[in-house]
Amino acid sequence: MRILLAPNAFKESLSALEFNRLFSEVARAERPEIETLSIPLADGGDGTLEVIHHLWQGTIENGGFQGSFEASHSGADRIFGRSQDRSGGTAIHQRSRAACTE
Repeated sequence: MRILLAPNAFKESLSALEFNRLFSEVARAERPEIETLSIPLADGGDGTLEVIHHLWQGTIENGGFQGSFEASHSGADRIFGRSQDRSGGTAIHQRSRAACTE
């Protein structure tokens, strides 16, 4: 039997990655013949950066950036997921962390 796991995060509980890992472990413990395919999803909210990081196998970095209205931010105000893709490189800025809404 094959099972496709494609959840979004469970608000204030499990990330999509955590759910997929736990479900796969329990399913295989109960029925070793089960194959799981893990494709975590994200809707732009909580867990999005982690899903992109997982899929791209990039790095997550903290650092400064120039924000809205020319305000300067530093330290852990931004987090990037980077990937070396066909166009050279891509950075994802998770604004909710920079704006302290998380």
